[in-house]
Amino acid sequence: MTSIMTSNQKKIGIGVLFCGLIIVLGAAVFFLTHPKKDLSIINAQGTIQQSMTLTRQYQNGEETIYHSDTIHSAEAAIPDNEISGESSLSLMINGQAQTIVGYIDSNTKKYSLELKVVDFEEAAGRIVMAVTYVDGLNDHKREFVFE
Repeated sequence: MTSIMTSNQKKIGIGVLFCGLIIVLGAAVFFLTHPKKDLSIINAQGTIQQSMTLTRQYQNGEETIYHSDTIHSAEAAIPDNEISGESSLSLMINGQAQTIVGYIDSNTKKYSLELKVVDFEEAAGRIVMAVTYVDGLNDHKREFVFE
């Protein structure tokens, strides 16, 4: 017993395949033209004249992930680890350091980090940063005050 597709069934099948192809191509174009950066710094307050350094500390050393003499909006790739082992992340703004992620497993190779200036009081030199860390297993979101 053989099944013969009618003309309408063939048209519907081709239409479904065509729609699927359009969806896949659209998604590919979107992700290729909008690559996600590992580190995003968002600052709607304007350039802040304070230095900022993001550091990953290990038991046997540390790596600078990002450094800038001013705080401004930016996106950057987080460099591959040169040192291995358990670690933590700290953020230093104008000489004051705070641990923003206390523990990162030694197997964690890729993660994303968003640093957002929530508030800035220029006269007091006070900066409030919202920090979001995501590594696939752990998500952390906290606010930190630097004075």
